[in-house]
Amino acid sequence: SPLPGPLVLVNPRVLARSPEEQMRPWREVCLVLPPGLEVDLLRDAWVTVESADSAGRRSTRTLRGEPARAFQHEYDHLR
Repeated sequence: SPLPGPLVLVNPRVLARSPEEQMRPWREVCLVLPPGLEVDLLRDAWVTVESADSAGRRSTRTLRGEPARAFQHEYDHLR
């Protein structure tokens, strides 16, 4: 389900992810790739993430569907 506005995840750490058989195909674009280039790949259907917010408060949440895909895309840039 959509989140109500921006989600701030400072120093995220993936605690759990969906089983391999639940991975979902996605077609992604990225601003660091040449215009028009699309990449087909598999992403976890859900991920459980521990992180802090902008005030330093730690929390754990499970992201599903599009929020999980978007998180994984951005997390790839951090690794």
